[in-house]
Amino acid sequence: MRLIVNGPELPKATIGLVLFVGVGIVSVRKVRRRLPYELWHYLHFVTYAGIFLAFGHQLLGPDFLDDPLATALWLALYVSVTFLLIWYRFLTPVRRGLRHRLTVAEIRRESPGVVSVYLIGEHLHELGAEPGQFFRWRFLTRGLWWTANPYSLSARYSSVSRIPRSCAPALDHPHRTHTKPGSAIRKMTILCA
Repeated sequence: MRLIVNGPELPKATIGLVLFVGVGIVSVRKVRRRLPYELWHYLHFVTYAGIFLAFGHQLLGPDFLDDPLATALWLALYVSVTFLLIWYRFLTPVRRGLRHRLTVAEIRRESPGVVSVYLIGEHLHELGAEPGQFFRWRFLTRGLWWTANPYSLSARYSSVSRIPRSCAPALDHPHRTHTKPGSAIRKMTILCA
């Protein structure tokens, strides 16, 4: 216990380890099934804190203390990963939102429990979307902004009907599953179940 409290950067590294173990526990299938997807997803952001808390301890270990080249390479690796994390997790959705300016044009109830959400925007062909793909949609309105649905649009009509017509959705990227190569779409129709 004395080593954990007094070792170089060990208190922070120990907290990082506890965070990793906690994320591992919530990732066990039986536990994960009981958590809402959004909560499970956001809990994984804790791994970033765990990684950065352990960083100082790694640099003060015997592999790095006597090797400036290894230290420089490890620092370069951390800086590169941090840049990519910020770029793709945070800046890319903002950049795409500003570029495509997606808005909800119409919400149409097709049948009981099925709703079509029609979106309009700019430069939609640049998304490279094809039939069968899905986006993670996050509608930026009260009560829905923190929920990123992993399918085109899948929500009960009661929650979709609360989306204002001028609401801007945020998206990450098209996921390449269940698609035929070379197929393309000109208009997007998002169905909810």
